[in-house]
Amino acid sequence: MTIERGDTMISSQSVPFFSTTKQTNNQLAMKMLRLSSSQRINKAADDAAGLAISEGMRGQIRGDRMATRNMEDFQSLTRTAEGALSQSHDIFQRMRQLAVQANNGTLTESDRNVLQKEFSQIRETLDAIGRDTEFNTQPLLDGSFTNKRAITNANGQSLQLSIDGSTSDYLGSVVSGQSLADVDLSSDPRSALGVIDESIARISHTRSTLGSTDNRLNYAGSLAQTHLLNLQQAESRIRDADIAAESIQLNQYLAMQQAQLSAQNMGIGMSGMQINLLQ
Repeated sequence: MTIERGDTMISSQSVPFFSTTKQTNNQLAMKMLRLSSSQRINKAADDAAGLAISEGMRGQIRGDRMATRNMEDFQSLTRTAEGALSQSHDIFQRMRQLAVQANNGTLTESDRNVLQKEFSQIRETLDAIGRDTEFNTQPLLDGSFTNKRAITNANGQSLQLSIDGSTSDYLGSVVSGQSLADVDLSSDPRSALGVIDESIARISHTRSTLGSTDNRLNYAGSLAQTHLLNLQQAESRIRDADIAAESIQLNQYLAMQQAQLSAQNMGIGMSGMQINLLQ
């Protein structure tokens, strides 16, 4: 049986041949697309379920990457604040020395006035540290940094941090109610030691809070990195192409295509011979 298409005579037996050739060409196109994109799934029709699963994983992966960046930024913030407070600690040690010296009974009022001048100067430096220490334009040590959150994973879990003020107005003695700003070595050196000691204790507490937060972020960051690596591996197994296997299959289909073209050329040649015999 033959099929007439204009002046061309096509045998019905050749229809499966053309169908096989089309399938081979489709497979070749798919393999070349996978090799060029390095992905096994390039559209939903390639693997609908795999696409849905991998897209969910990609959301988690991107969330973990951003959470890691957030934690690194937050660590930079805590270290900036802790570095500034370490300078404040040095200032407090000098303040305490001056207070101890001012309590010496051999000093005159004029001597204590000189000590108070130095005390006032370094207290202004302490206030400048508390007022001017910033991170991304946010003041850190003036008492306004409260309940700030750091996201620790892709699901939105977080930790909160508040930093106590470290200026002379915030620091002082809870027992006496006297602030560091009220200390006067020339008129009342006796109470200065208690105020300074409690101020040092508060600065130490703030630094320990910052240090423990930094350590916590280190552990959370390591966990997020491990989770991110495992998710990337899982998503890659679903989405990415096996380059070695795809290359082998590409060569197989290329060989099949060449064989089919050779057979097609042979068939055309035999048809020509038959036509010549009929003439």
